[in-house]
Amino acid sequence: MKYCALLAFSVASMLSLAAPVPERLLTSEKRPYNYQEHGLTQGLTIDLLHSMYPQALPAEVELMPWPRALHTAQITPNVLLFTMGKTAEREQQGFHFIGPVSRREHWLYSAEPGFQPLLNLAQLKSRQLLIVGLRAGWLSERLQQEGVAVETVGDYEQGMQMLVKGRAQLWLSTELEEQVLKQNSDIGKTLRPVFRLGCSYNYLALSPGSKPELIADTEARYEQAIRSPHLHQQKQKWQQQLGLALGLSASTGFYLLSEAGTHCAMGFSATSEMSIAAARSQSEK
Repeated sequence: MKYCALLAFSVASMLSLAAPVPERLLTSEKRPYNYQEHGLTQGLTIDLLHSMYPQALPAEVELMPWPRALHTAQITPNVLLFTMGKTAEREQQGFHFIGPVSRREHWLYSAEPGFQPLLNLAQLKSRQLLIVGLRAGWLSERLQQEGVAVETVGDYEQGMQMLVKGRAQLWLSTELEEQVLKQNSDIGKTLRPVFRLGCSYNYLALSPGSKPELIADTEARYEQAIRSPHLHQQKQKWQQQLGLALGLSASTGFYLLSEAGTHCAMGFSATSEMSIAAARSQSEK
C-alpha cells in the first residue's frame, strides 16, 4: 500500500516537472474576450484556455485593471497575461507571445451625429481632437508618440462612457468590442466609426523570465486547442450569444467574418479613402 502511494506520488511529481504550468493567469475587462459577469470570468479567451487545459485551469483567473496586470507580469516570471498586442518593445522586455487569439480592427469612434470622418492623422492633430484610449495600451501610447492628444482610462467601457458624456471627441476601440459594448449599454447607441487605424492581432503572453519548458508546453497546448473541435463548438456558442458572425482559424484566432479576406496591418499615418468608405458602411449597420 505504501509502495503504491509512493509510486503515485513519484509519477505525479514527474508529470509536474515534465509539464510546468503558469503560476498565475492575469487578465483585464475586455469584452467579449475576457470579462466578469454574475461573478463568473468568461469570454472567448477563457474558453481557449479551457481547451488548452481541459482538466482544470492551472490557476484562478485574476481580473484587474490592464495597467496593473501588465506591470505585475513585467516583474513576475511564469505568468500568463492575456489578451495582449505584440510590439517590438514588449518583445524586447522579454514577453513571449503565443497565438494569435484574435484579429481586431482598430477604429476611432464618435458620438457626434455630424462629425466629419478623418482623412489622415494630420487632420486629427490639426482639428485638436481629444481621444480617450486604454491606459498602458500600445496603440494609445503610439498615438501619443505621434503627437496626438490621448487621455487614458482603465478599460474600454470607461472610455465609451467618457465619449458619450462629451468629455472626449473620439474613442479608441476595436470593431468587436464596440459592437458588444453597444449591445450591453444604451449609452453607446449613437456611436459610429470615423477613422480606421488598422488591424492587428491579440495574443497570450508569458512574462519575462518564464521557464523555457513552460513556453514550449504552452505553445504546444495552444496549437492543439486552436484546431480542436471543442473550441469551434465554443465559437458557435459565442456567435449565437453575441448575435455576430464569427470565424476561427489557426492563423488569426477569432475574428469577425465581415473582416475576412481583408489585409491585416497597421498604417494609420497615411491618407486612406478606404477608411472613409468603411466608416460610412459600418455607420449604416
